Amino acid sequence: MILSTWAPIPTVQYILPTFSLVNCLLTLSAISPTSAAPEQEKISLASNKQYIGRTVEILVEGRSKKNPNMLVGRMRTNHIVHCPGLETLRGRLHEVCVTDCTPLTLVGELCESPAGI
Repeated sequence: MILSTWAPIPTVQYILPTFSLVNCLLTLSAISPTSAAPEQEKISLASNKQYIGRTVEILVEGRSKKNPNMLVGRMRTNHIVHCPGLETLRGRLHEVCVTDCTPLTLVGELCESPAGI
């Protein structure tokens, strides 16, 4: 029977790059998080403007948090749509004629009849 002596496994030393985590964070903090926001807002607004004049189907979720006179709903594509209407439409599919938009939401008016009826 061969007995061997235990020896520690040699460790590999990792050489850190010349920059540290602190330097990385300082560099990232110098890049304003809002510097890209105006460009993204332009892209989102251009994308949402394609819906103006169209009729879209939404599932009415309820009242808007910021404006209680408006309903909020979502399209099948998850776009948020605001429109005036009654709370009784909550949970129903309805068609909305899109009249305006922001970079984040579409704004419209309820069409004559609920979708699917």
